[in-house]
Amino acid sequence: EADDRVLGFCRVLAAFAERAVDMVAVTHGPLLCLVELMLLCAGAELRLAELTVDFWAGLQDTPVVERHESLRAPLYRRLAQVWLGQCTLPSSFVSWDEEPSVEEEDFSRFREQAALEVLESCLGLLGAEMATMLRTALDSSRGSWQTLEVTLF
Repeated sequence: EADDRVLGFCRVLAAFAERAVDMVAVTHGPLLCLVELMLLCAGAELRLAELTVDFWAGLQDTPVVERHESLRAPLYRRLAQVWLGQCTLPSSFVSWDEEPSVEEEDFSRFREQAALEVLESCLGLLGAEMATMLRTALDSSRGSWQTLEVTLF
């Protein structure tokens, strides 16, 4: 679990990124490291990932053709993978009563609010490629019910 310093850093980073999203979207390189940091936060624990939602939503406001090349499909492929990973139940999951790493209410809220918004953006940009990503995940899941569950989500 992230300590208070990490949480504070991610809060400040997300607030700055959200306010600077218009500049980030059309950057020609210097601000791309900010996007990488936002991806790192998105891949951390759920409360840190939630902090990044407004940035990803704001990035969607800039037409794709005006964005830096790396802020188009390549980024959204990675973003979809990160957020689908966040929405996947742990491999050791049996029941919410036995799951110490996350509360059911927090996980459900995260999926139904934050994740849906970001994954809809990914779907809008990637289109059929997103369906192919899900199919590939299913094919390589080796019978994991968690992968099936997140794909159906």
